[in-house]
Amino acid sequence: GDIIACSVMHDSAFIQWGKPYLISTREDGLIVKRLRKSDSMDSLLAVSDNPDYDPFTIPKSEITGLARVICTIHIE
Repeated sequence: GDIIACSVMHDSAFIQWGKPYLISTREDGLIVKRLRKSDSMDSLLAVSDNPDYDPFTIPKSEITGLARVICTIHIE
C-alpha cells in the first residue's frame, strides 16, 4: 500500500549496497528489497525490511530491470 518513487538504473555495475531497490525479475515480477553482496558473483542478496522474511539470493540472470528507490510514502 506504499507509494515509491524510483530512479531507473541504466548501469547495474554501481549498486549502493544496503539501499532499497525495485527489482524486476523473470520469475517473481516486481519486488522491493535492499540489495547486498551475495556469496556468489552471479547473484545478489535481497533483504527485506520486514524481519518476518528471510534474505534470499536472486541470480543476476533473472533480473530484467533495476531501479533505486529514492522516496517512500507510507499509507495507513
